[in-house]
Amino acid sequence: MSDVAVPTQRATVGAFRRTLQSLLGPWFSTIPERLIVFQLACQIGMLIPYLAPLRKLFRAGSFGSSGVVLVYLLATRRGGEKLHPATRPVAAVLALLLLSLLHPETNSVKSALAQIAMYVSILGPLLWVAYCRCEVDGLRRVLLILLAFHALSSFFGVLQATYPGEYQPALAFEGSYQHEIRLASGERVLRPMGLTDSPGGAATSGFYAVLLGTCFLVAGRTRKTKTLGGLGIALGMFCLYLAQSRSRFLMTIAAVAVFVGILGLRGQLKRLVIVFVIGQALALGSFAWAVSVGGDSATRRLRTLVEDDPGELAYERGYFLEETFVKIIPKYPLGAGMARWGQMYAYFGDRNSSPPIYVEVQLTGWILDGGIPLAVLYYLALGMATWVAWRLATRLPTG
Repeated sequence: MSDVAVPTQRATVGAFRRTLQSLLGPWFSTIPERLIVFQLACQIGMLIPYLAPLRKLFRAGSFGSSGVVLVYLLATRRGGEKLHPATRPVAAVLALLLLSLLHPETNSVKSALAQIAMYVSILGPLLWVAYCRCEVDGLRRVLLILLAFHALSSFFGVLQATYPGEYQPALAFEGSYQHEIRLASGERVLRPMGLTDSPGGAATSGFYAVLLGTCFLVAGRTRKTKTLGGLGIALGMFCLYLAQSRSRFLMTIAAVAVFVGILGLRGQLKRLVIVFVIGQALALGSFAWAVSVGGDSATRRLRTLVEDDPGELAYERGYFLEETFVKIIPKYPLGAGMARWGQMYAYFGDRNSSPPIYVEVQLTGWILDGGIPLAVLYYLALGMATWVAWRLATRLPTG
């Protein structure tokens, strides 16, 4: 290569970056907020019956937007950014997925590329966050947007349980008897959906509303944000009781327990008192409210957590892990081929090629897509991300 060619190529790349920044820079100036708003708008778009033909587009937009941000920030990076410690295992995950395209049992090129795009979108923030200059106030706005959305979603879950048959969104599938609950009035209704398209989907919003609500209840800077936090807890707990999702209920308890533990480690006794007094009062009030609306449905499934045999209860979910270790891993130690499971197979899979494989737990999906190496790398990335988050939570100054 000539000495003239190198400066020319650098100038071309520099011009390309400047063009991207001039065209897209204003839109990407507050990336996290805009990304979250766009993804939530896609979520709401799937609920509108008139837009049902665009459901695939909305789902793709929700996931793909993270990938678009990644491409933009990598193309316009200036260098010198401090990367997240989990960047290397994440890069190894993506490289392994590209290699898995060559697996003879990969369903189809289209579905496999869609599967890789989904991984890129999910893991993308760990890669592009280093290039995104987001201050603490920006992070607060992102969390506040999420709290407001999930509190609103929980509010719609309350309306769906209180006024049966009304405020019901377009569903991804027809709910069956097992997706219904019997209210105190005797009516049977689908489990609260909130702003999702699945019966019981309000449990996910309930989880986030309670967790983020607890954070803003104790750390909100204004009375309005503290009030929104309290509302999030009350509405979220109502949905958790009636949506009958034991896993989301246990996740909520665990997440709040970790938050309380961090407050204790940091010696923030005043905030601990707020969580125990106001938080528990809101949770108990929501329980009484849920029982008045849902009757026995508010407690029947959750009672199994303490009434059923712990071993049987654990095996109920552990069965799928056992299947993974006993059958899936020995059969597919290096993967079963890309896109043999999940939404990417449903949307883009070739039914005449390799058949689908049922997946209930995430580990099974990782094993199918890339075998034991993919699962190890993914757990390594998650472990490093969790460790960094823990260090930040326990060491940063109080805000």
